[in-house]
Amino acid sequence: MKVEKNNEDQEVSTSDAVEAFLADSPVSGEVVADAVAAFIERHRSSGNAAPSGRAGPGPGQLRRPIVVVTSGGTTVPLERRCVRFIDNFSAGTRGALSTERFLEAGYAVIFLTRTGSLQPFSHMLPAADPPEVIDRVAMLQSAAGGGGDGDGVVIRPEQVEAVARVLRAQQACREHGTLLTIKYETIFEYLTYLRLTSELLRPLGADVMFYLAAAVSDFYIPWSQLAEHKIQSADGPLELSLQRVPKMLGELVNKWAPRAFAVSFKLETDQGILVHKASTALHRYGVHLVVANLLHNRKDVVTLVEPRGAAAAAAVPDGPAAAEAAVDETEGVRTVVLRRPAAEMDIERLLIQEVAARHRAFVLKEAVQQH
Repeated sequence: MKVEKNNEDQEVSTSDAVEAFLADSPVSGEVVADAVAAFIERHRSSGNAAPSGRAGPGPGQLRRPIVVVTSGGTTVPLERRCVRFIDNFSAGTRGALSTERFLEAGYAVIFLTRTGSLQPFSHMLPAADPPEVIDRVAMLQSAAGGGGDGDGVVIRPEQVEAVARVLRAQQACREHGTLLTIKYETIFEYLTYLRLTSELLRPLGADVMFYLAAAVSDFYIPWSQLAEHKIQSADGPLELSLQRVPKMLGELVNKWAPRAFAVSFKLETDQGILVHKASTALHRYGVHLVVANLLHNRKDVVTLVEPRGAAAAAAVPDGPAAAEAAVDETEGVRTVVLRRPAAEMDIERLLIQEVAARHRAFVLKEAVQQH
């Protein structure tokens, strides 16, 4: 396998490279653009009071903040009529759980998610393959109330509350229109949809957040270089020439949605380089916050890396054991280590509380600067 790449210390993304990638993409995104435009319009204000105690916006502004959550992993097709592909694996757990917490915090969420990855609220149901989930959640029951082949389907008593929670959450999203799900599979779909969404949200400024939790492919084969049909094994050994995917993060922060609040992610296996890698992303691309985590304990511990001058965020109700703040003198950044409280099933409640607090501070700062 041959990989064409640049030195990591060199500039890894230019507008020309990004535009060339998107121009070569086979994805149009018109349906997605229409859906996003309608979603934005639904949450524009006509001067009414905003939810969750926020100050009421003026006409044309947002009634609630919007966050774009990206989740899951992208695929790199090896043929246009794709049979084989390279996959960036991600179950989408962090993105799905974070989406739930953002909804609880009063956000409207555009959920850009890989087809087949974990969806919001689905973790409330038993963890199993689809046929097993059905068997665990529901059962057949005859009209007389006995067993056998049955005339109807009922929820198993031990799962009634779990199913009810899912249904209530989904119903709330439908009633208020607070969740727009956009599904992708390939790197071409993901980046095309991300740009379209970013550009449509650009006029809304600081009220928009990007929470980029997807596992995005680093290398790909340009669409124009792909074989049309399935690669035949009878042709002998397969040699692939992969090119580096242009880094879109800088384009998003500086061009597509330059006034939005941007959060990126960094996953490593070596504690010794975690903060360095995260601070590099912070300085190179201009994001406002990097959520850094290690593979082995990512569900229990995350490190927030932000500019050194960043103000302290929300007070963590679980006390000092849940959050540790420090200034890293060598990297010139401020780090906050979050630990999953023992009483919590996941760390996302604490994480989104901290992220949302930083977004609120960002919005207030932008408002002051504009006046």
